[in-house]
Amino acid sequence: MKLKDLTGLLERYEAEVGGDVEVRLMTQMQYPFEHALAGVTDACAILDFTGKAPDTLAAGENIVYIVEGSQLGYGKKDAWETAER
Repeated sequence: MKLKDLTGLLERYEAEVGGDVEVRLMTQMQYPFEHALAGVTDACAILDFTGKAPDTLAAGENIVYIVEGSQLGYGKKDAWETAER
């Protein structure tokens, strides 16, 4: 998913449900868990901090990462079926 696609989806949800709704990360479709979000970073910030780019980074490319926070509980498999893309 591209950043502009994610931004568009989040802006639409904000317009529908408001900006004070909590955002969580759902992981592992076969055994789902809900996680808090620890934050957002990008490959350039990682490079600046460590001096080494992520292994998945191609030359001249940047990647935005949503960082998983603490596990909050079990998730729902239905999240994958209802996810907008």
